[in-house]
Amino acid sequence: MKSMRAACFRIKTELLLADLESLAQFSYAVVKLHRLINVMEPTPRLIQKFLALDQSAFIDLGCLITDTVNFEISRNEERVVVAKSVSSKVDELREQFGDLNTILAEASAEMEEMAAVPVIAVYFPQLGFLSSIDIAYFSSDATIAPQLNDWELEFQTDQQRYYKNMLTDALDRSPGDVFTLVNDAEAEVCLELQGKICAYIPEITRAAELAAQIDCLQSLATAAIAYGYCRPQFNNDGCYHIQQGRHPIMESSVEKRQFIPNDIHLAGDECVHRDQQLDSLQRTLVLLGPNGSGKSVLIKQVALIVYLAHVGSFVPATSANIGLTERIMAMGRASESLVRQQSALSADLQAVAGILKHSGYKTMVLLDEFGRGTSPADGIGLLCGVLTSLALRSGLQPACLVK
Repeated sequence: MKSMRAACFRIKTELLLADLESLAQFSYAVVKLHRLINVMEPTPRLIQKFLALDQSAFIDLGCLITDTVNFEISRNEERVVVAKSVSSKVDELREQFGDLNTILAEASAEMEEMAAVPVIAVYFPQLGFLSSIDIAYFSSDATIAPQLNDWELEFQTDQQRYYKNMLTDALDRSPGDVFTLVNDAEAEVCLELQGKICAYIPEITRAAELAAQIDCLQSLATAAIAYGYCRPQFNNDGCYHIQQGRHPIMESSVEKRQFIPNDIHLAGDECVHRDQQLDSLQRTLVLLGPNGSGKSVLIKQVALIVYLAHVGSFVPATSANIGLTERIMAMGRASESLVRQQSALSADLQAVAGILKHSGYKTMVLLDEFGRGTSPADGIGLLCGVLTSLALRSGLQPACLVK
């Protein structure tokens, strides 16, 4: 389903076929969802808000759009085509447009008698009706000369000459430029439809917001059941205790049970979950190991688990006690840029400077290969300096994962 907010914004200025289709589908989806969740017991507050929406408004909106627009013909012609029986004016003009072949055939026969040569009556939108004569009849070798009294040449091509005469002038008056008249009449109907849809925008926006939240929660619940997620617990002590944690993306990209789960314990002096820890209390965890051993996956895994917990999702672990977190600050692998005139080390230093400035006790810090852009000794010195600075913050040391 396309963004209803964007569709509502566009519909104020222009009527697009794709937006009309999206609005019609959304209206019926709201009604269907309303009927499905109406039997839920108990009813969460989010569902109560959705059920409070005026269902009849979306039934009326869906019927208004589908009754006004012929979507099958509109898709073929790549424009908004008004359905039959919506406007008597549009239907009458379309009927006249459908009779053009008969009108042109009769006019051709009449003009052929006037000109004494074969004449074809043609119609061009905006140019109107014209009489077309093969240019061969105007050559010096022609045996029959056209009788064109009071005929006015409009233009010619390599094959034909196009004229106006009394009969084409009469056709220009009635039925007139019928194709343009049909489009103008349809434009009036579309303008009226646009105004009526705009009156529903507040209800559409509200329903879209609530439906998006329901859809998000449904997706999170489906993933939790399918992949065996657990319900996280929260604490206000800045502690992170994750048992058998897994990376939510990586575990789905490998064969079942081949992803190795990991335990993570980050705490501090105020931790009241000491019985859950396997090692001594620690606020910083440094990961060492060969390339390809999964160090980056692990620190990203912890950050994702913390993030998922804070957005209201179950998490990929057997148990998780997550400290309330204000920020997740990461220093990833920066690349050199000639545009920014900045080396990779300079970009890393800038990112770490922001971490040192803004991190606090309820911050999770991720450092991935900090100091790699310089000599090994200098890199280790920079990393030790940063970790020392964070560790010496009395009561403000963030939880750190370092690779």
